[in-house]
Amino acid sequence: LLRAAKAIALEGYVALAEPQVLLKAGLEAKQCGTRVVLFLSAEFAVEAGAVAIQRLLLAGAVDLVVANRREWTALERVLDQGLASSAARQNLLQTVRRVVTLGALGAEYWAPGMDEPLSVATPATAMVVDTNGAGDAFAAGFLAHDLGLDRTQR
Repeated sequence: LLRAAKAIALEGYVALAEPQVLLKAGLEAKQCGTRVVLFLSAEFAVEAGAVAIQRLLLAGAVDLVVANRREWTALERVLDQGLASSAARQNLLQTVRRVVTLGALGAEYWAPGMDEPLSVATPATAMVVDTNGAGDAFAAGFLAHDLGLDRTQR
């Protein structure tokens, strides 16, 4: 299955109960040539799965991280605690493509070699009814585009 997939999505929530499963799935997918997308899921999931997430990143097994601002900040914090120096953390983070959602402010995209993020504002809407799931919907659209899926594959 992994060899046939364009990408595998790993949820940070898995790290709460089974951090080794998260690590193993990411490493095996990467060995199969499958792109690995890591959704950080929640601050507490990042903290609980810090070791597994750090090992995935250090192994170069993650192709894209999707997070909101709080989750990304939690990742920076756990990497500060787990790596020998802030320079090591900075070097690691500069190798990771990421999309950080900012709620009503839009999103930022970072890729290796970029000095500044590509910032995208949230489109104006007449009325927001419910924002529940908005980040997931955004991530799905971003991934469909990023993976080059046409409308029939989405």
